[in-house]
Amino acid sequence: MNPFTLSKTLKVTGEISAEEDLVIDGTVNGTIRVPGHAIVIGPAAEIKADVLARHIEIRGRVDAAVVATERAVIRAGARVSGRVVAPRLVVEEGAVIDGQLDTRNADAAISVARYRADRS
Repeated sequence: MNPFTLSKTLKVTGEISAEEDLVIDGTVNGTIRVPGHAIVIGPAAEIKADVLARHIEIRGRVDAAVVATERAVIRAGARVSGRVVAPRLVVEEGAVIDGQLDTRNADAAISVARYRADRS
């Protein structure tokens, strides 16, 4: 299945939730929840939203908390300001991170993120 793509001209304020893989190239302010699925934050993306997904790949800019239930990948050229939590984490040379990387407390962070998603 091809992922749904939010183009670079799209600006979203609020919550994005989906039951499919996503590629985001636009601007998002709020929350992004795709539990059980993958999300790619494209190189043109500007994300000021907490992100919850099974697999998260960051190529653009993220200013918020990122919680991956399985794996997070921060690519060269990505800029992350905030906390990244994942049981498995890959950071490529050239990625810029201003915040915390956490692989040890992933279970607790995932539980909190899922609880918040269920309550909203």
